Amino acid sequence: LEGPDVEVEGLVCGGAPKGSYLMALNKRRFMPALDTCARIKINDPNPTWTVETMPKGRVMGDMLLLPDGNVLLINGAGSGTAGWELARDPVLAPVVYHRDGVIGSRFEVQGE
Repeated sequence: LEGPDVEVEGLVCGGAPKGSYLMALNKRRFMPALDTCARIKINDPNPTWTVETMPKGRVMGDMLLLPDGNVLLINGAGSGTAGWELARDPVLAPVVYHRDGVIGSRFEVQGE
């Protein structure tokens, strides 16, 4: 059984640096969220990550795949970590990731 060739990609954006949870929990220090976004073509014969910088770091952000194939990044915090009120600095501006844009300028901040 053969199906059509489908390009499968993964996109991982933001997060908390290693050690953030314990710093926030034990010392009430809220480390800045990561501002990197990495993309990979999973079914490529030689997959490699492409890493870019987001306009602002974001932990616990949500991503929504839009009908045009672009990605909407919403919610999250600019510092801290996931887990029971351990994040600070809400990220209020949504960001659109333009998948076909030029590397280094794929992010567009909305509503600022």
